[in-house]
Amino acid sequence: MIPRYSASSLASHWQMISYSANICRFSLITLLAGCVLLLVGQGQDLIISTAEHANKLIMIALFVGSTLLWAMSAALWARILMWTEFPGTPHDNPFLDDYRRQVPRYIALLPFLVVILASWKAGAPATDFIGPALVTGIIFLSYFYRREIFQKSAHLLKMKTDRFDRPELQATPAIDLLSPMQSMKAWVGRFAFATTLAGLVLLLWGIVSPLTLGSLFNALILIMIWGATFLPLGSWITFTANKTGLPLVTLSLVLAVIFSAWNDNHAIRPLKRETQAQRISASELVDRWADNHCQKKGTTVDCGPMVIVATAGGGIRAAYWTGLVLGTLEDEIPGFNDRLLAISGVSGGSLGAAVYGGVVSGAHANGCNGKVMECSTGVLSIDYLSPLSASLLYPDLLQRFLPVALFTGRGATLEHAWEQGFREITGTDALAQSFSALGQIDNMKPWPALFLNATWSNNGRRIVASTVDISREPAFRLANDQLGVINYDIRLSTAAHNSARFPYVSPPGSWHKGKDSDLVAGRIKGRLQDGGLFENYGAETAMEILALVKSKLAGKRYQPIIIQISSDPTLPADLAKSPRGHVANFGYEVMTTIRTMANTRVGRGSEAAVRLRDMATTTGSYAHFRMCDGDNKRGEPPLGWALSPKAQRAIRGYLLNETGNGTHKDEKCKPENIAHVTMIAQCLSSQGCR
Repeated sequence: MIPRYSASSLASHWQMISYSANICRFSLITLLAGCVLLLVGQGQDLIISTAEHANKLIMIALFVGSTLLWAMSAALWARILMWTEFPGTPHDNPFLDDYRRQVPRYIALLPFLVVILASWKAGAPATDFIGPALVTGIIFLSYFYRREIFQKSAHLLKMKTDRFDRPELQATPAIDLLSPMQSMKAWVGRFAFATTLAGLVLLLWGIVSPLTLGSLFNALILIMIWGATFLPLGSWITFTANKTGLPLVTLSLVLAVIFSAWNDNHAIRPLKRETQAQRISASELVDRWADNHCQKKGTTVDCGPMVIVATAGGGIRAAYWTGLVLGTLEDEIPGFNDRLLAISGVSGGSLGAAVYGGVVSGAHANGCNGKVMECSTGVLSIDYLSPLSASLLYPDLLQRFLPVALFTGRGATLEHAWEQGFREITGTDALAQSFSALGQIDNMKPWPALFLNATWSNNGRRIVASTVDISREPAFRLANDQLGVINYDIRLSTAAHNSARFPYVSPPGSWHKGKDSDLVAGRIKGRLQDGGLFENYGAETAMEILALVKSKLAGKRYQPIIIQISSDPTLPADLAKSPRGHVANFGYEVMTTIRTMANTRVGRGSEAAVRLRDMATTTGSYAHFRMCDGDNKRGEPPLGWALSPKAQRAIRGYLLNETGNGTHKDEKCKPENIAHVTMIAQCLSSQGCR
């Protein structure tokens, strides 16, 4: 017997740990991915959203059931592989049988531990999952320890244990997954083929209709089911690679890298017509606004107040907050959107601006009780992460290993989901209509104009999708006109998405050389990504709008009102201050550069927002609608594409006086935001700004 703590014993354990990790690598990968998802902000909010579902008991059953399925698949596939005889199986290791028995058990335990920890961390009402998950986990683990339990019980009851000591019960018979008919004779083989079949069904479903697959399961449950049914593929790869000696995982990754030269399925969707609507220029926009509002009073021309909005990025949190702020201003201040010249949006703020723009174009006439705020927040309260996840996990993942583009990308699925959500809430289809024609439907006024900022990946510069033409405007000489560059019209949802293409969550959007009708056949000309990679506040474009107004309305009296909307609760009240930040020492030589690049993006945006504020206050008024930390008891709303009802209540609590909205004890932001509404209302009234 090898001494427990001898050098040879430790070496043997290390050999078995390495062997087990290699054999069970796909089970461990899904466990690690699930752990990361459940413990980050978006995962925590998904747990809360699941717990707050109207059919709570059903959702608890689904959540715990999907955890059980995930644990079963991870453990039983680990069991199959650990008991399979491979050419490299270390039979001379004295701990081989112990690891074969124990490793699947530990893997079975981990999903339940992760779910319980994540539910505890998320707090009420997610803690309701802890009890059912704990009970289910104990029952499931009891199955793996049934022999030990029976033997201990028999010993205590002085029963014979011969029936549990037979050698054939002490090991799992190896099955040959390369011989399906032979494998089906064992229950583990039948389980292997059942999970394989389930994975294929879900793959076909995800390819055909990721929207319906995403609507059936929320993202959290879907991802756990995907993990459980993805393991057959990963385990088959492991089995075949170890049996044949072929490096299948490495070969697959190499092929994916090679195929990436030809299989881009993320082209920016063109509107199904050959030409885009004729956009007026940005200068003409200001001229038309002036013709509508400016009046001669004595020797001066008075144009009154003009509103310009800059709204920052921050995922669904920023989108919901933008829709809430603009919708509240629209509902409470008569004539607000008539005075609103333009909105400069970035990332999630662009989605909020697009939804608001679609609503005020007349889309709310059929729903939401005629309230713009209810329409906007209703659209933005829908779970868009689930269809995005369905597309990402099934057709888009498969597409990476195919040589040509065959499947619709996850970006298009997200846009379809936004359009469907808008249609359900408002009863109209504005989000799926022409972006360039927004505001000109039925000869409507062309304001508020949208300026949705993206980042041109080719050169790192701003590329702005606008409802007006900025390509020949001196004020916008540093920006690029997106519709002019890609040379075709797009939907309102696509324009918002081009500004909100979070790295890796949404793919870079590409456009091609060639005619509009031959986009796929042409060569890729460029790609764009999230506007927040350049500047996250929309302030640079807002300053250019203000500069254009200044030049066009020279000699006229007007009162600019600049509204800045931000959604990061960690920002200081005064963006001009340089926060000290956190100094991290671990891996500093590598990580410092990465942190600096990320912080520079935030710092550059803060500086632009300060310049916008200074520019506004010299001639007009400025209001910053923001969130703040307070006592941070409710947590920070997530950045993804789904908000729990709890997160929605928290965001509404920054502005609205509602019961049960879960606001901070320190409500310093709410009075400030409400005061901004009062100030803007006064400015737009006959009294004017004071």
